[in-house]
Amino acid sequence: MPSMTEKTPATDNPLWNQALGRGGELTQLSVTVSTGASWDYVATRGVIATALYALAVRGQCAVSTVGLDALAYPLWERTDYLDLVTAQMAAAGHRFDQPDPTDPVSQAWAWLNRYWPTRDDLPEGMPAWDGLARGIALGLRRTAIDICLFWAAAAVGRALEAERGAVPRRTPVVVNTGEFAGARGFVESTVWPVNAATMIVEPGLPLAYMINLGKAHGSQAEQLLRQEFDLMADEEKATQ
Repeated sequence: MPSMTEKTPATDNPLWNQALGRGGELTQLSVTVSTGASWDYVATRGVIATALYALAVRGQCAVSTVGLDALAYPLWERTDYLDLVTAQMAAAGHRFDQPDPTDPVSQAWAWLNRYWPTRDDLPEGMPAWDGLARGIALGLRRTAIDICLFWAAAAVGRALEAERGAVPRRTPVVVNTGEFAGARGFVESTVWPVNAATMIVEPGLPLAYMINLGKAHGSQAEQLLRQEFDLMADEEKATQ
């Protein structure tokens, strides 16, 4: 089976080079890059890079021109992601049944679809996860896609939030109306309006935010419109 590293080697596929490079930049928004080689980083980068590559193939464009509004959607659902990537890789001539050892794209796809053992599954002394350090879902015998699709979506989501000027995640807030008026919490995530026909996030700010209301409310996240909460003042934060 193919192995992967954190390095972004140049290949004879310029579009894939672009996808890996941009995928690595986005990955750093949700995965901490350590001094050692990281399975978490390689896997999340691979998920983002394959989605970027597929969108560029479909649009017949450079990876740099693929908008975050288009990239975000397929990362929210496993089925949407798989449908997009497999269709466009096939259209570009990449094989899935017997990955070509000279084709870095099919090799990366095979790596992402491997079922990874846990350390307990391996004989003592045998390195796990291609010798890469791993911190995500250590006990799961699942593919990198299953494990890191969430992390990929989170990275692209943070980039889209910054691009659109959304309220940053973890921002402390106070609910100002409705059933939870007076409750304190923080922004957990954003809710984006999506064009169902194009599967692209609509222009503008988020439709709403998911607000985590803390232990007093079972740490549940409630969907609130921006006008339904206020950003917490510094003096209020001090009493948290």
